[in-house]
Amino acid sequence: KSRQTLFDDPSPANGSQSSLFADDDSTPGGSPWGMPTPKKASKGEVISTLLPGGDAPDSYVDAFETVQSTEFGQSGTVDVAGMTRVMNAAKLGADQQARVMNTIAPAGSSLRRNEFNVFLALVGLAQEGDDITLDGVDERRKSKCWVPQVNNVR
Repeated sequence: KSRQTLFDDPSPANGSQSSLFADDDSTPGGSPWGMPTPKKASKGEVISTLLPGGDAPDSYVDAFETVQSTEFGQSGTVDVAGMTRVMNAAKLGADQQARVMNTIAPAGSSLRRNEFNVFLALVGLAQEGDDITLDGVDERRKSKCWVPQVNNVR
């Protein structure tokens, strides 16, 4: 005596095929499981697009111009020595500086304007004692509640 259960593979009735969820795996694109997963943006891409000039406070633009115009900047970028100078001026400790640099590092050894904006936001989060994360920068960007200004960057 044979009993049919939920996990038995019943033979299709009248030549039709149906699955438990009413999708047909034999047709292209018929199954949601066959869809490719969207590519996740790299950390460097996120950093370069997270805080564009239009979303950053004017003081960030001014700080970039100031540092970029010194020996620590060239061709529209700020180098690691310039970033270190900014973090020293912001009175960040060695541990905070390391966390900022580890977060911003995927952007490379020098930062363009948008990346520098994210760098300044990370410095500000460190000054306030908040978590030094890209999520923290994104929350501040959305709320327009900017962190303390970095002074004495010259």
